[in-house]
Amino acid sequence: MQLDLTKLAALVRNSHLQGKSMRLPAMSVRELGQLASLLQDPTPSIPTSSITHH
Repeated sequence: MQLDLTKLAALVRNSHLQGKSMRLPAMSVRELGQLASLLQDPTPSIPTSSITHH
């Protein structure tokens, strides 16, 4: 199963902003590196469908 790292990065960012903890799914070292790169990007490309407005 292929992880959607962009969506996962958005979930991690949102959880962090809300002060919530979350478990990461099992992933390879390569995927973890890609996720880290996405999280370091100051202007991430987050799909608007994954953003919820309150």
